[in-house]
Amino acid sequence: MTCNKTGCNFTSMKKLILAAVVVAAVMVFALFAGSACSQRKAGGVLRIGTVGRIDQVNPLAAKDDISAIVRDAVFASLFRYNEKWEEEPYLLERMPDASDGSVKHAGSGMISIDYTLKPDYKWSNGNPIDAYDLLFAYQMEYSPRFSKFNPDINNCVKKASVSNPQTASFTIVPGVCDFPPVPLSKKALEGKLIAGTAEELSKEFAGASPYSGPYIIKSFEPRKIVLARNSQFTKYFPAIDTIEIICYASETEMLEQYKKKMLDVITPVSMGGLNQIPDDKGIKKLVKPGSVQICLIPNLDNTFPSDIRFRKAVMYALKRNELSKKIMGSQEFMSISWLSPRHPASVDVLSQYSASEDKAQQMFEEMGYKQNKDGHFEKDGILLTPSVIVNSEEPLDYAAALYLKESLERVGAGLDIKAYPPDECARYLRERIFPDFIIAHIATPPSVDPEKLFHSKQIPGTLNDYNGLNYSGWRNSDNDALCVRNKDMISRDQKITLLKDHQKLFAADLPYIPLLIYPEIVVHDLSITNIKPRGFGAITWNIEEWIR
Repeated sequence: MTCNKTGCNFTSMKKLILAAVVVAAVMVFALFAGSACSQRKAGGVLRIGTVGRIDQVNPLAAKDDISAIVRDAVFASLFRYNEKWEEEPYLLERMPDASDGSVKHAGSGMISIDYTLKPDYKWSNGNPIDAYDLLFAYQMEYSPRFSKFNPDINNCVKKASVSNPQTASFTIVPGVCDFPPVPLSKKALEGKLIAGTAEELSKEFAGASPYSGPYIIKSFEPRKIVLARNSQFTKYFPAIDTIEIICYASETEMLEQYKKKMLDVITPVSMGGLNQIPDDKGIKKLVKPGSVQICLIPNLDNTFPSDIRFRKAVMYALKRNELSKKIMGSQEFMSISWLSPRHPASVDVLSQYSASEDKAQQMFEEMGYKQNKDGHFEKDGILLTPSVIVNSEEPLDYAAALYLKESLERVGAGLDIKAYPPDECARYLRERIFPDFIIAHIATPPSVDPEKLFHSKQIPGTLNDYNGLNYSGWRNSDNDALCVRNKDMISRDQKITLLKDHQKLFAADLPYIPLLIYPEIVVHDLSITNIKPRGFGAITWNIEEWIR
């Protein structure tokens, strides 16, 4: 604006005001988008090291956590569990819920679920992700051609339909196919999917499939997979341009490369491996309780473990908090139930067995055992010394067994520890041919189904081809009834209430004894933030949020 004796030039004023508005707008945009811009500029390459072989990225056939490092980055799921084990919609508009009718009973033993997708998501080729893609995924997941990869889903989906481009409805058998598959591009893959070898399926997906996740597969080899940012992924702007996932034959090889600064993130890492990594201000060691517990499994068909008084004596002999501190250096890994402490339904039902030498010895006496002059309990000249089988290559398992041995010796009993190679140990467990006890790992992620772990039908044997998970051989009609009721529950709150009731039943019978929470360990460069281990699944579940 310029002024003289005759007045002011408002044209100049308007230009000045417009310029000020533009500058202000730019400043506001910079204020709110600065973090996103800085993330984008970070770009570059991030290298993840892992142990094993990623030979299967086809979500129809691959179930292992190692391959999930890739799958979770390139295929978006309908919903996911966050680091707090809370369900959160991902491709979905909202979680299906009984309160709005999107989950409901549909006849005897059936449940109907409506999945409504958000309208603004696209495949990496630009096509919209719609309900027909989800329907196609179900048709492929539960088709005969993939039955060898999914043996438990015969007659699972009874009805499927699409009511509009964003909503697909399914009538299913609960407990068999509750967790939906990730959508697959019907337009790109229909007629092309094969049920070949793992390698053939992976090459097919790596070369032909469009992707729905934050990254796409740029190149694929079993030992090295390169991911590039998916430009169509609009949920969150990934901060890192390229992800390289390198697979090593051994943890030792992976650790050597990490020490040479050739890797930015390594997972999984054992406790022994963690101790080999020197403390450094530039790295972060994440050691969190996982979904897996180290458990003492009794063979309930044999003498010592079949007596509930002996199992209670073991609980009384244990100091659970001391066990956690001694082995893991923290009470954070103490078992409190058959569920992980991170599970929303978990209750400390084992607190009723507070450590008590007197109560442990009382149980032995009720069993007819007497202490000899050496203080060791015996009956008919036989010392109270059961055996336990452990995996010779699991140092945490062996450490737990040693602590258990010391605990029993304090109360006048003994424990014969027998270490076997992994394959042999697995055979003893699967075929239930261990004499007294075996130490094994039991996984209880947020979607755990008690029926698969505890129902009497799940006792390994010829009827289920030794594929059951009820390794102790627990037979309890109340337990079986609760497991069946869990399948009929369509409300999350109802399921949590039932799981709490089931934990009380578990604590009364002690079909197995949880000893310690197995850790999930991730080591990464301190410059990387937002890595959030959940304790199960792949570390890349939220890779679009990682910042460097």
